[in-house]
Amino acid sequence: MKWENITGKININWKHVFTLTNKTTLDATLRTFQYKILHRVLPGNKLLFIYNIKNEPWCDHCNNVEETLEHLFHLCPIKLELWYRMAEWLSPEIDLYPYINTENIILGIYKEKKDLENSIILLTKRYIYTQKCNNEPINIIGLQNYIRYHAHLEINSICPRRNIRNRQKWDCIILKLHY
Repeated sequence: MKWENITGKININWKHVFTLTNKTTLDATLRTFQYKILHRVLPGNKLLFIYNIKNEPWCDHCNNVEETLEHLFHLCPIKLELWYRMAEWLSPEIDLYPYINTENIILGIYKEKKDLENSIILLTKRYIYTQKCNNEPINIIGLQNYIRYHAHLEINSICPRRNIRNRQKWDCIILKLHY
């Protein structure tokens, strides 16, 4: 119900939302990361403050608002700028602009079959969270390198059954993945 209150939607297909990650990536750590988000157990500063781990609940980047999951991944102006810069980088091969909203960023694009877009959204969230945990700044170059690295791993995976599908998923932006 918490997600339904946040998104304002009551008929979210939760089965599809929860199985989406398995279709999006082979990486077990990315899957676990998304499940922690869906179960609301991935801690932002607000939760860390409640648990007396952090002294303040404010966002590390903008210092204006309590850092909830929604703020951490989308509502913070600094993260929002990163999303738009990433969408600009991938344009025109992929049009991510219509999907840059809290629902799609947090839950994934579950209403359409968008494997590549969901992979990029998941990798971007993981990049943001990794940088937060390491007290490192976020920037588009770091995100591009992070996406390139993970795309390279998926394209060159040794799982023969899924290898062709992984290559095809990344085909439309393969040139952007090379330095």
